[in-house]
Amino acid sequence: MNEVRITYTGWLRDSIGHDNELVPLDAGVPLAQLIDRIRAQGQAHHGALTDCSRLRAAINSQIVPWSTLVNPGDELLLFTPLTGG
Repeated sequence: MNEVRITYTGWLRDSIGHDNELVPLDAGVPLAQLIDRIRAQGQAHHGALTDCSRLRAAINSQIVPWSTLVNPGDELLLFTPLTGG
């Protein structure tokens, strides 16, 4: 499987217009580099993914830093951090 499944939640989903997509990926790349590639897909992606400091990422259900390598077959979740009171 030479792709990554990406799931968007909350306002990311609303901004991009769908909750998941498959992105072709032939080899592992750093998460930040993959986000740059996704951002280039269009205006909605660019607007939603411009400020990644407001986002968190999980690969295969593990929260990870932006430097983490994403490999074909991985599942990537992009979400906003939750706050409580």
